Amino acid sequence: MPKLINRTVEKIVQLLKGHGIAVITGVFLILLISVSVYLAVANNREESNNDLIDNDLSEPVEENNDLAEEEINIVNTIPPKDPDTVFSIEALLEQSGWSEPEEPEEPEEPDYFGVAYLTFDDGPSRAVTTGILDLLAEEEIPATFFIMLREDVDDIYQRILDEGHEIANHSSSHNYNRLYSRGLDVFRDDILNAHNFILDNYGYTMTTFRFPGGSMSWRRDTVRERIEVLDELGYTHFDWHIDSGDARPNDVDTSAETLTKNVLGNTNDIEHLIILMHDYRWRQSTLEALPAIIEGLRDIGYTFDIMRNFPTEDIAEENSVSGEE
Repeated sequence: MPKLINRTVEKIVQLLKGHGIAVITGVFLILLISVSVYLAVANNREESNNDLIDNDLSEPVEENNDLAEEEINIVNTIPPKDPDTVFSIEALLEQSGWSEPEEPEEPEEPDYFGVAYLTFDDGPSRAVTTGILDLLAEEEIPATFFIMLREDVDDIYQRILDEGHEIANHSSSHNYNRLYSRGLDVFRDDILNAHNFILDNYGYTMTTFRFPGGSMSWRRDTVRERIEVLDELGYTHFDWHIDSGDARPNDVDTSAETLTKNVLGNTNDIEHLIILMHDYRWRQSTLEALPAIIEGLRDIGYTFDIMRNFPTEDIAEENSVSGEE
């Protein structure tokens, strides 16, 4: 082999001496042709390999047939490579016709208008108060119960507190003569009797009071003196803006429909609206009217709260409202 190489080199040298530039040019052309032939052969080999892969994937797989067929189907759905195209998950989903499901529209809430304070006087009673509490729990609404001292309803007092409502003082006796015709000490004792009962038995301190009959139903000096007593005891008193009419005499229409109209027809654009109702045992129409009253107030844009949270800046104006209970 070395002798053959030496002879070849000697011949190339002789050719270069005799022919010069022409030989060099020829050699360059031979090299260029050789490179071109090599690249073509290499390209053909790559295409042949790709064909072999495609043929293998198209044949059924004997082992794990279900899994293998699924893998083949996935591979066959992938688009061929195209250097001018970039595929993404979004593009593939769009090609398949898939679209993201639309989220259901939320029902529109009425614009906020104000706060309504549902208040119930003269209870509690097993016949009516428990039904009111059931509805308030279902609607997730707080309310204020202006209680008196009633027998055999200790569990209802507790339930009112447990479910987030307010217990407020409506006196122990609801006796007009005792509260307004006798001395201030008698008035104070009557209020403290209810106050201490709730505090001692339920650990709850009442701070809201409503005069039986409404503060404006009595002589101003009589009410003024009693307000001073309430201030000493840490109470704020409230009347109401709307009387539902559920405590009117028997010869007056107190049907659920009428009570609903009385409330919803007299809101008068009051932002902080106090509504008077009753939950003593013969006030069944109050319970019947309450669902429509709540729905109507919500449609107007009212939310609900307890009297303890009534804005302090509105208390003086509210207490100028007269009423008769």
